[in-house]
Amino acid sequence: MIKDIVWKLLWAAVPFITCAMTGLAFAQQLDSIFPDNMAPGFMISDLVPERPPIGVAYGGVSLVPAIKLNSGYDSSPSGSAASALGGIAPNVTLRDDALGLGAYGSLGYTIYPENSASNVTSYSLGVGDTARLPRETFVIAGGVFGGQQNAFTPGAVSGLRRISYSLQSLRVSDDVDAALFRLRPEISLNATRLAGFAPQDHDDQRIRLTGFYHRDSPVTYVLRADLSQSEFHNAALNADTGQILAGLQDAPNGLWTIQLLTGIAQRRPNQGGAIIVPVMELRLALKPSGLDVLRAIFTHEIDNPDDVTATPDILTEGQLTMTHDFSRDLSASVSGEAALAHFIASPNQESVFTTKVDLRWQMNARLATDLVYNFNDRQANFAPAANEHVMTAGVTWTP
Repeated sequence: MIKDIVWKLLWAAVPFITCAMTGLAFAQQLDSIFPDNMAPGFMISDLVPERPPIGVAYGGVSLVPAIKLNSGYDSSPSGSAASALGGIAPNVTLRDDALGLGAYGSLGYTIYPENSASNVTSYSLGVGDTARLPRETFVIAGGVFGGQQNAFTPGAVSGLRRISYSLQSLRVSDDVDAALFRLRPEISLNATRLAGFAPQDHDDQRIRLTGFYHRDSPVTYVLRADLSQSEFHNAALNADTGQILAGLQDAPNGLWTIQLLTGIAQRRPNQGGAIIVPVMELRLALKPSGLDVLRAIFTHEIDNPDDVTATPDILTEGQLTMTHDFSRDLSASVSGEAALAHFIASPNQESVFTTKVDLRWQMNARLATDLVYNFNDRQANFAPAANEHVMTAGVTWTP
């Protein structure tokens, strides 16, 4: 039923999409194209510096190719034998500010000479377009992605080996501003395929409606409702999930932004009884000084269709990131993440803890370097405990 509604809404939006793209537009924010945990710590904004390299420009279109090389050491890739590592990752970013078009594509290969079973290949291609009308902002974005899921990713059911996966994703949203009210309907379609875990292959359809009420104060009242449907290769795993959250969003003069939403969710599986759990989202961005940015996210959720996982779970997760700019071209960030997953219809559970220290230097418009240290730890009642230290040095060059 939900699937039919989603496709009817998408077809109904086609005439509007055609008209909207001819209007005034702005550059697509590429981070919104990719799923929440495309890879641990993976964000397009991490790969495209705030001061973009020169690249190739023609009219309003810019094409920025780049290639990243790195090397280092991993004490236990996905819980296996230690090895040195070396990687290569060419990528290209396309922007057309006049049309509001953004695209990003990448290929990646990491080799572990002393542990070839841990070698990693990946690819990604995301395209999005944003149209901004006088009181409306329309976004359509989609892509195809693939790689190997790290065993230190929450929800990695493969024990301590990597799972190869592929994902196709389409997202459509419309942000309508009506004086004191703002309404944002969203539709997303995801298709996830997991090598060696065919019963867990699944398609997810989601409808989300978010309402904002603002009246002459920094505080905005928020109400959000979600309805999603998960269809697995093994039909016994199919489920519908609905949730509703309400809360506040505060953004006074850009000094900080905080959003707190709480509510309740229900998951109705194809077999078995319904599950009802409380859900919460807390997001904070704070600038204690002109050189520092602090970001924090805390969530308690059930079966998020934006996560690349093989098994439905109830996930409690917290993330904290601190970034300091020593200068315009030199910055450092420290981040930590802790997650606790309880798998649905199973006694299995796991906890994952990760930390990351990243030092970046944009030497000039064409050359950047970085030094990165990661620590990952995983504890589970269905697999051996494991942790790893990863140290890498990398250079990114734009021709």
